[in-house]
Amino acid sequence: MRFVSRRHGLDRARQSTDKSKSLHTAAAVLQVDQAKGAVEEEKEEQGDQDASTLDRIQHWRRPRNIPIWAIHCCKAMSANAETDHPHEIRAAFDRSKPRTLVTWNTLLTIYSQSSDLSRATQVFDAMPGRSSASWKELFLRYAQFGHINPSKELFDRMPGRDLVVWTSFLNLFARHGELNHSKELLFRMPQHDRVSWTTMLRGYAQCGQMLNAKQMFDSMEERSFFSWTDMVSGYARMEEFDNAKSLFDQMPSHDLITCTAIIPAIANYGKIGDIKFFYDSVPEKDLVLSTALVGAFVQIGNLVEARGVFETMATRNLVSWTTVVSGYAQYGFIDEAERMFSRMPEWNLVSWTAMIDGLMENGGLGPAKLLFDRMPQRNIVAYTALVTGFIRNAQLDLAKELFDRTPQWDLVIWASIAASYAQHGHVDHAMAIHQQMPARDVIVWNLLVAMLGQAGRMEDALKIQHQMPKWNVFTWNAILSGYAINGDIHSAQRSFDSIPEEIVNCQCWTSLMHAYARNGRVIEARAVLAAMPTRDLAAWNLMMETYAQTGRYKEAIHLFHEATLDGGVRIDLVSFITILSACSHLGKIQIARDQFVSMIADYGIVPIRDHYSCVVDALARSGRLCDAESLLETMPFVPESSAWASLLSACRVYRDKDRGARAAAQAMEVNPQASASYLLFSHC
Repeated sequence: MRFVSRRHGLDRARQSTDKSKSLHTAAAVLQVDQAKGAVEEEKEEQGDQDASTLDRIQHWRRPRNIPIWAIHCCKAMSANAETDHPHEIRAAFDRSKPRTLVTWNTLLTIYSQSSDLSRATQVFDAMPGRSSASWKELFLRYAQFGHINPSKELFDRMPGRDLVVWTSFLNLFARHGELNHSKELLFRMPQHDRVSWTTMLRGYAQCGQMLNAKQMFDSMEERSFFSWTDMVSGYARMEEFDNAKSLFDQMPSHDLITCTAIIPAIANYGKIGDIKFFYDSVPEKDLVLSTALVGAFVQIGNLVEARGVFETMATRNLVSWTTVVSGYAQYGFIDEAERMFSRMPEWNLVSWTAMIDGLMENGGLGPAKLLFDRMPQRNIVAYTALVTGFIRNAQLDLAKELFDRTPQWDLVIWASIAASYAQHGHVDHAMAIHQQMPARDVIVWNLLVAMLGQAGRMEDALKIQHQMPKWNVFTWNAILSGYAINGDIHSAQRSFDSIPEEIVNCQCWTSLMHAYARNGRVIEARAVLAAMPTRDLAAWNLMMETYAQTGRYKEAIHLFHEATLDGGVRIDLVSFITILSACSHLGKIQIARDQFVSMIADYGIVPIRDHYSCVVDALARSGRLCDAESLLETMPFVPESSAWASLLSACRVYRDKDRGARAAAQAMEVNPQASASYLLFSHC
């Protein structure tokens, strides 16, 4: 990094620092930054001498205003930062007397860039004097990690604020959906550039407020590639594909970067044909574009197409390999993920972590732990994957042991661990983690409210809500969801009516519908769906499931077809599980078969075990026992005992004793505790 700064300048060095994962590079940048003034003085002394001569000097003169002991101190702290020894870093700082602004800033930067914001804040508060770099370093780090309140406090106190600080603060509010604050801040800014306008536009687009985003876009005097891309991606995310394609066609030029950015947006909309058509229309293709296509197919769950594109790629990089491995692991194809992982020419943290997470998700605690121990380096994501995996598999002692010896945590990871405890029924553990958090922002508060609501502790959830400094739409949704889960219709309706009209979104309506559905109030739930200004897939799926769970299978099938016609909603694997189950109970084997084929061919969805089980049940109920048994034996998963039990039950109805014996034996092999299989077999 120091070599880069000397040969190519400080800006290039800073770019290298941004890409580096090592902590000591930050200290080196500070030293170079402080030395920059002295170098400029040297150039002035040289008069007309060619600046390139100075660039070739291998050893810079020590800056006149920085004592040699201060630079030695910075180097000592940097060396300890590289080996991740916080106590030695502080010891090196404490040994330096007297201390200068350089040593203080070096210590502050090392802590902040290692995500240790608690220590960084302590250093900042203890500094006898601060430079603009001190203020900016701590502020930008708080903003990066989404800490709104500390960032706001620092912003208000900061003596000098440049455009970078203003834009970072604007981006912080926009990322968290605080668009009113973002807009107010935008108009307070002393000056604007394309970045600030694009940041505001991106906030609107990410929150689905495409009308406001389009107004902002139209008012921009200068549009960057990013502003065009944000608009197209926003339209695609809201499933306004015609608008997305129209705007894409209006772009001044299309390069590989633009096309690569748009492919995931098209995939989010939907179908294999759309993705292939767009990819084929790009005149020149490179590795990045092909990798984006692989990622798009993984995104919609079509691993067959993803693998096909991957195998035809002339060259592959670490990203393309990792995308395929992550896809297989994400969808539960662990054996194939392991085969691809072993074929990789090299591994990075993402590929290691994807395998660990996939193994833990599928109950492979032992192999996941062995893989974790083999990792040459571990980051916070790998630790989180293992801890949450232990929680998911009820290994709370192992989870706590690993959590306690993890080197560093940031606020996002704290929240993830707490959420994992809560999702698996360990609310008290989640509360304890929440209390230990070094800081809390609105996201963390909302997470706690949601955790308590889902656990049925609505009284505690309401207490926490009233302790919050402010509420947003996610707070209201957490309360609504809690009432819905607990079946409290009246409180849910009262809470819904209290939400400010300007922030009511589709999730609020869906939570209200859920409250009615949980209490069997199907007519009222359907009325809520009809009254929604816009409907997303979650709303359609919830209503379909409600019909299916109450035995109204014809209504579920009718609603499925209605959903496919409503603004091009992209049906997902949950929708197909519901429709296949409904077909099974109605004995509509041909419709079930057609939908199963359509799911693969038209929607590019890779069937999971539940889809196969629904088809097996449909075949068995209609008396096609041979076909049902054949599918159970050839499906790409180990069938669950319930699938074999479906066949066994049908064998009892159709008096097929031999096949029933085989089904009973298979059910007992998968689940030896399934004594009901023997009971069913005894009545064949």
